[in-house]
Amino acid sequence: MTLHMLLSKDDAGDYMVSSLSTGWSDLLGVGMSELVSMPLTTLIERFVHPDDVEGTQQAAGALLVDASAVVDFVNRYRTPDGWATLTWHAFAFGGDLHATATVDQ
Repeated sequence: MTLHMLLSKDDAGDYMVSSLSTGWSDLLGVGMSELVSMPLTTLIERFVHPDDVEGTQQAAGALLVDASAVVDFVNRYRTPDGWATLTWHAFAFGGDLHATATVDQ
């Protein structure tokens, strides 16, 4: 399964989920209305495996600072059934963060 996510900067300069594919709701067991407009920091704190939080924050920070691309970044997300391993490709463009994650089987 491939998942898409777009994060946009709000008026305070924080990145918020602005658009995502419905697969995220299925994967995380959370309604779309709860995920849309969720701050990136909350998404990481709530769903990323504790052992992966620091690396995830560093990868996101690299995107924000120098607009470099993140390729083949791997982390784990909490699901209703345990943990799912995701492989990410992301880039910054026009002030937004565009990300695609593949759920590893």
